[in-house]
Amino acid sequence: MGRPKGSGRKLTPKQESEIIKQITDKDPNQLKLKGFLWDRKLVAELIKQKFGIKMPLSTMGYYLAKWGFTAQCPKKKHYKQNEKEVNLWLEQEYPAISQKAAIVHERKISRR
Repeated sequence: MGRPKGSGRKLTPKQESEIIKQITDKDPNQLKLKGFLWDRKLVAELIKQKFGIKMPLSTMGYYLAKWGFTAQCPKKKHYKQNEKEVNLWLEQEYPAISQKAAIVHERKISRR
C-alpha cells in the first residue's frame, strides 16, 4: 500500500546525478552562487538555476542525506585543502577560539 516508490520526487535520477557531480566537483562560488561551502540553501539555489525547480529546505535536507552528504561526514575533501595548514590551525588557533567562546558563554550564564 502507499505511494509507489519514487512518486512525489521533485528531481529525476538524471537530475540528481548532475547535482551530485556539481556539488562534489565545485564550490558554490565557482558556479556564481554566493558562498564558499555547500549548504541546503545553496544546493536548492543551484537546482532552481539549473532546472527551474523550487526546492523547500526540508526536502533539500532529505535529498542531501539520501546522497550521503551530512555535516558529520563530508563526501570529499576540498581539492585545495592543505593538510599541514589544517593541522596547524586545529592545534594552535582552534583551541584559542574555543577557549574564548567558553569564557563568553560562562559570562552570559553568570549574568542570568
